Amino acid sequence: MASVKIVLRKKQNKDGKYPLALRITKDRKSSFVHLGHHIQETFWDEEKGRVKKSHPNSVRLNNFLTKKLADAEDNLLD
Repeated sequence: MASVKIVLRKKQNKDGKYPLALRITKDRKSSFVHLGHHIQETFWDEEKGRVKKSHPNSVRLNNFLTKKLADAEDNLLD
């Protein structure tokens, strides 16, 4: 059984932002797929795994994250 979760990686870039990634865990081994978006740590809700509403593009980013998560879960089921 594999699991997928959206995480905020802890490696900061030059602008002080952190990358968003999909963490795929299978057989106790994790691999990360970076999504190409970076946000500040203060805008990330760790419990919900979503961007907080205080971020200017939170609705758009959360829709993007939901779509990527659904695509990854569909691939795992196949």
